[in-house]
Amino acid sequence: MDIVEVHVVSVVASPNSGRAYTLLFEEESPENNIPQKFLIIIGAIEAQAIMMAIKKMEPVRPLTHDVFMTYVLKSGAALKKVIIYKEERGVFYSMIHFIQKDGAELLLDVRTSDAVALAMRVEPFAPIFVSKNILQEQNKLVNESTEAKKLFKLVESEGDLDDDEDDEDLLIDLEEQLKDAVKNEKYEQASILRDKIKLIKKK
Repeated sequence: MDIVEVHVVSVVASPNSGRAYTLLFEEESPENNIPQKFLIIIGAIEAQAIMMAIKKMEPVRPLTHDVFMTYVLKSGAALKKVIIYKEERGVFYSMIHFIQKDGAELLLDVRTSDAVALAMRVEPFAPIFVSKNILQEQNKLVNESTEAKKLFKLVESEGDLDDDEDDEDLLIDLEEQLKDAVKNEKYEQASILRDKIKLIKKK
């Protein structure tokens, strides 16, 4: 399978999609200096995990992705790369490649949003690759979509993941989730959400 390296351009709130977010990718080293692009729709929780990692925001207590990566590192393993290898009806499938302490390779099939969140917790960020066929097909869809092109242009003109507007959108989502958690007596989840809100407000 031919693969192409890509990088995360930004995570932005999806227009008219409730709590959904859009994860924007761009080709890392395009041959003609015109990078191919594609996007993936992800949930608010996954978007928060990715943005917190990229902005290097330290939670008061470790979140799930942080705990997992701490275990990986302390076990002597290393996250080498992420490959987005399949797309089916808008769902993207990814594989994380680990190298274990004894040098053996371990492959884990995971959700793409989780794979990206973990890759962003490696210093420096672990490389992300996508099937060449998927990139070409998705880039064509981006070019045919007025809304997709607007999202990429908006990021280019207003800045990337450090944009304050992204933080405001996240705060709104987090505060709504906090209300739901308290209402449903999910106090442990509410505590984690409060920590995330405090981190964003401290910026």
